[in-house]
Amino acid sequence: MNQSKMMWRLEAQSFMSAKDGASIAECEDATAVNEARRRYAIADGATEAFDAGSWARALVQSWAAEDESSRDTDEGFRLWARAVGERWESEWSGRELAWYAEAKREAGSFAAFAGVVFDTDEQGLKWRAVALGDACVIHRRGNVIVRAMPIDDARKFNATPQLVPSRAERHADVWQHLCIEAGEARDGDVLLLLTDAAAAWYLRLFAEADSTVMKTVTKFENALACGRDEELNSLIDAERRAGRLRDDDVAAVRIEVGSL
Repeated sequence: MNQSKMMWRLEAQSFMSAKDGASIAECEDATAVNEARRRYAIADGATEAFDAGSWARALVQSWAAEDESSRDTDEGFRLWARAVGERWESEWSGRELAWYAEAKREAGSFAAFAGVVFDTDEQGLKWRAVALGDACVIHRRGNVIVRAMPIDDARKFNATPQLVPSRAERHADVWQHLCIEAGEARDGDVLLLLTDAAAAWYLRLFAEADSTVMKTVTKFENALACGRDEELNSLIDAERRAGRLRDDDVAAVRIEVGSL
């Protein structure tokens, strides 16, 4: 069928797992899915930053909830992030904090972020993604990774990614690292949004591409697609013990493209 004449459906599942020994309430990653508006996001709050998990949640919830297409442009994203930061910072205004917490609050908070929005035009279904830091969007078609952004190689992850600041006016230099990309989605494609530890692990497995490794990838995606959280947690624990997956919070959103 002609791609432009298809009726599209998007099926999404999300998942989060805390570091080994931590509770899910302590997880500083966040996900948001708005299937009605076809908006999806993940964020990874910086552990040493002030109230990082809350800042990550503020970003993803705003991205998914507000239907404002200008956010997926360079200037639009900066203005949007500033507005979200101002609202988030205002929630702390006037609260009494210990001196060390107040010092962290003054510095603001930080999070890696990746957001995707889907739309249709005369050519078919299109996606547009915005990312800053090391939270990734991975577009898979069959056994091929069509696109991975902002990082496309597991060896490129490092300990000092550029992050979305809650106080944007203090960190103007980060915006030069903002990554905005777009692509065409076809029937059967999958887009994955993964925070850094999971993204590095997934890209490394795909690069190795042997049969045993691909079984692990398939197991991960099948469990994610079906919402089998207990199976996912067991797989993550096993991969951590084997030294293949770094012990960190994990957030994932899987979006499968289908036609009606």
